[in-house]
Amino acid sequence: TIAASPRPSLLLNDPRPLQSREVQSLKLLSSFPSERIEAEWWKRDEKICQNRDYYFALSSEGQMLWVFKDRLNSQFYLHGYFD
Repeated sequence: TIAASPRPSLLLNDPRPLQSREVQSLKLLSSFPSERIEAEWWKRDEKICQNRDYYFALSSEGQMLWVFKDRLNSQFYLHGYFD
């Protein structure tokens, strides 16, 4: 369940966009997202709308990361680090 899903020990205040080369170097631990955040369709405002699929990923250095893919623009972001 989502409530039991681990959370990163360091959460970034502002998620950092990942460059395509950074995304290619990541190893997603599952092809399915661990969770999804989706704004209500009737409240969609491009400035605040959040439609995200979160994944656990390993960096090329072996660091476990929490990343999400913005479902509106297909951009990946780094949102946190695990110990």
